[in-house]
Amino acid sequence: MTIKLQVRINRQWFVAGENAHYFWIVSRLNGLALAIAGANRNPGAHVVLWRKMRHDSQFWYEHKRYGMIRSKLNDLCLEAQGNLYRTQDRK
Repeated sequence: MTIKLQVRINRQWFVAGENAHYFWIVSRLNGLALAIAGANRNPGAHVVLWRKMRHDSQFWYEHKRYGMIRSKLNDLCLEAQGNLYRTQDRK
């Protein structure tokens, strides 16, 4: 599975995973993965870069019906606004 995200110049991402359903979103710049800060399950939780670990706060999946990327931790959608990443309740 390949999902390519590009946010602003010089920020490229790749997907890495151990199974077909959940994956990490990893920065090509520094090898860090997107993670929900503090494993916060609430909408609006900030998403940060962190070293890759096997924690639900770092695993994502593609919701194919709606074309969204969602968190394994809280089933919320990944949202990007400029340099800010967070989770939102989108249906």
